[in-house]
Amino acid sequence: MTKLELIMRVKARLAADQKTKHVHEASVIGFVLDALGAEGRSILSAGGEMPLPGLGSIKTKERAARKGRNPRTGEPVAVPAKRTVKLEPGKALREALN
Repeated sequence: MTKLELIMRVKARLAADQKTKHVHEASVIGFVLDALGAEGRSILSAGGEMPLPGLGSIKTKERAARKGRNPRTGEPVAVPAKRTVKLEPGKALREALN
């Protein structure tokens, strides 16, 4: 799915929802998605947790340094420690998938 497809799906859902009185502009939805991405980057880079209502939460995870193996040559390679992100699904998402 592209960003534009996501924007159009959100716009259609807002238009169908009884709680919203009007349909939001696609450009405003795009700005909101951009702001959400920017806030997510700043929260996660600081080591925080970002909630995604209805989906779960995104957290940072520390990976320890380890020894790997070059698949072509078979020789050992040192893989450095790094931070990565992990999505912990919420109850609603787990139930929807099963």
